Amino acid sequence: MFLDRRAFLQSYDPAQDDEEFGILTRILQAVIPVCAGINLEYYFSTVDPAGWGAGNKLSHNIASLVGVMDGAASDLRPGLTRQMIEIHEPMRLLFVIETTAEAIRTIMDRNARMAALVRGKWIQLALFNPETAAVTIYRDGQFERFVPSGTDLPCVGSSREWYLGCREAVGFARIEPAQPSRGGTPE
Repeated sequence: MFLDRRAFLQSYDPAQDDEEFGILTRILQAVIPVCAGINLEYYFSTVDPAGWGAGNKLSHNIASLVGVMDGAASDLRPGLTRQMIEIHEPMRLLFVIETTAEAIRTIMDRNARMAALVRGKWIQLALFNPETAAVTIYRDGQFERFVPSGTDLPCVGSSREWYLGCREAVGFARIEPAQPSRGGTPE
């Protein structure tokens, strides 16, 4: 499956975790704040490049090893440059976690920073229940069953074939390489 630079995968086996969800807690304490911070920096630099971005790299001067300025007499630029954000879509980060609603509520109740990101709608949270295979989405303090609007994905022979010639983000696609012909080379 081609996810167009949109996935960060972390291994976790809920069957190996303890009753307090210690393994999952440690993973999420590291991953959620870091990924959310990076995503929000891209998000704000994309939706408001003048206010939260850093402009063009060509005119940057390093200021006291703290940040960059445009030219010699501007304010510090807090975000990312246009060259970094031009291929990113401004969207909220989605975490899909293999666990139960009870487990994630317990973890959020013990982790104020994580809870603030989820409950404050800075990130989106979906759960894949390891026992039922049901997917739920966190909305307004509740987990609601996710019902997909469609399941058809375009099918392509390679990821290169799917994104070649595109500067903007492309949609998801299923990759099915061409089968070799009897002569031993792909058709």
